[in-house]
Amino acid sequence: YQRQVLQLATAATSVGVVLTDPEDASKVGAILAARRLSNVRVAYLSSMSAPIPALAAFLEGFRSGGESGTPAFPALRISLSYDGHLRDATYIDDAPNLHYEVVDLEIAMECVDIDKAACFLPSDVAKLRKLRYRVMFERDRLDFDSTILEQRVEHNTITDFAIDCDTPLDDYRVYREHYSDPSWYDVETITYPHALFELFPSLENLLLSHGGEMTIKKLELLADTSPALKVLNLPFTFWDVDMADLVELKRGGLSLFETQLLTTLDRLEQLRRVDLGILPYSTNRPAKAFRRWAKGRGVRLSVSWCMGPRDYDYTQCHSFDNDPRPGEPTSDESSSDDYGSDDLGSEEAQKTPSASGLSP
Repeated sequence: YQRQVLQLATAATSVGVVLTDPEDASKVGAILAARRLSNVRVAYLSSMSAPIPALAAFLEGFRSGGESGTPAFPALRISLSYDGHLRDATYIDDAPNLHYEVVDLEIAMECVDIDKAACFLPSDVAKLRKLRYRVMFERDRLDFDSTILEQRVEHNTITDFAIDCDTPLDDYRVYREHYSDPSWYDVETITYPHALFELFPSLENLLLSHGGEMTIKKLELLADTSPALKVLNLPFTFWDVDMADLVELKRGGLSLFETQLLTTLDRLEQLRRVDLGILPYSTNRPAKAFRRWAKGRGVRLSVSWCMGPRDYDYTQCHSFDNDPRPGEPTSDESSSDDYGSDDLGSEEAQKTPSASGLSP
């Protein structure tokens, strides 16, 4: 039935198909080969046990049925279902190289191993400019091994990279409690490895959602590798900071951590938008300096602070956003203290941290 519909839709420029098995996938690819498609979405049945061979068959059908040798897509979306068995490494490690060209690639996964998602990348990434992972996970923590990704994107010119999690963090209380005792109040985060911040020399837009154990070192590696970065978006990100580095250097001043953070951000001379996620703080009031820095640099800044382990007061989380959603006042307009937020009991002061939603 799907192939019959595709044969009739000769004028379609955007197509979504479901691959059921390699044989069917090859026939579907052959039908679409002669079309001028601007956007293709490939999905799988939940019973599919070997998604990459099916995609390889789709591409081979596309190649054999078309005029050019290598299938080329302006935009390709690969969607893996909730129980698509991607977790079984048997089907991934022995997977063939995928020969195709794409400019904009999105790989959507639900509760699967994101380490293996790079196996869906083309064997030659010369044309690839935008790469996005969409991840849904139900674990408290996820350690991302970027080894396969490192191998697949060697010599890349990717300008936009994103790992976007659809797992919301709606409980405001969890931010403060996580920093108070991370071993007890765990949150759903992805630990991004140092190597990930050294992969993209042409990067302009970076989105890493729900990060855990973010550090100044990782930010320094990013500044070294991607000096042309314009958008740094780290929503719902928690930082790993030594408590000694949160002590203010002088009365009323910033801590060593905050000083190093701003110094590293200053190395990114083309930076225009930044969401730093959720920062810990000790006893100082950092938002005034961050607000001044953002104004001086002309940067759209979104950031939240939560008190460190010595404090258990519900009100000790604060947000600053100098570019809120339409209709909302800026933190500068509603500020009555150094945090850039309303009175601590107000609705504005207790809104969910890092919810500005800046995106590349």
